Amino acid sequence: MTNTAGYKVTFRLLVLAFLLSAFWVFSGSARKSQRTTEKYIPVVVAGSLIQPGGTRSIEVFCGLARIAVNNQVEFNCKLQNNTSKSITAANVFYSIVMEQGGSEEKDQFSSIIATLGHQQIQEPLKLVQPGGERSIGPSGPISYPDAIIKKVEVEIDLIEFDDGTLIGPDKEGSRLIKDYRQGAAKYREWLSWKFEETGKKFDMVVPLLDLGQPLPVELKFKSQEEQGAKAYRKVLRSMYQSRGSAEVVKILN
Repeated sequence: MTNTAGYKVTFRLLVLAFLLSAFWVFSGSARKSQRTTEKYIPVVVAGSLIQPGGTRSIEVFCGLARIAVNNQVEFNCKLQNNTSKSITAANVFYSIVMEQGGSEEKDQFSSIIATLGHQQIQEPLKLVQPGGERSIGPSGPISYPDAIIKKVEVEIDLIEFDDGTLIGPDKEGSRLIKDYRQGAAKYREWLSWKFEETGKKFDMVVPLLDLGQPLPVELKFKSQEEQGAKAYRKVLRSMYQSRGSAEVVKILN
């Protein structure tokens, strides 16, 4: 009787060990599979901004998110303006939902589009005209090598119109857009100062417009300020290449 009970305990332990090993192999294979094969996951849009009367004023449309062989997430969404006003700024949250270390985690980011707040720069591409749309989302792939990526969530946070009105829950949008424009202003002032310092020799300022150059560390940019400064530099660089130095010199003066 004792031997029989002992055999049963041993058998159960062996079965448990087998099941644990199978689970470990399966879960490891799932992680490995996602790292080495391409797949697609859903992008879930958390509602739209609806005007009184039920009209969907702002909508977001997304395709599926692609998980590349190196476990990088790639996706793109469109912000659709169904109003009669132009959009001058917007903040949209996107979150990567994943399983890591046995628990579900969420990594959230902001996608900002905004005019730079400088009247001398014409920014038609930064305005979402009535009936128009604009791409939003990450500027490039985001990598999570040790996670099982489940889905992407997208939520509109804030929309700013050309008449100054705002719609949306505004969890962080106002602050982030303000920082974005503040970064552009900081960089503009710094570049004007460098222009004065060189005796207004524009050819000595041109290298500072190189998009590959790091931004000046002395300006101590916050995250969104840095994005605004880069956007301002990109606009000036494009203006210089398409129109010549005269237009940029007017701004720096």
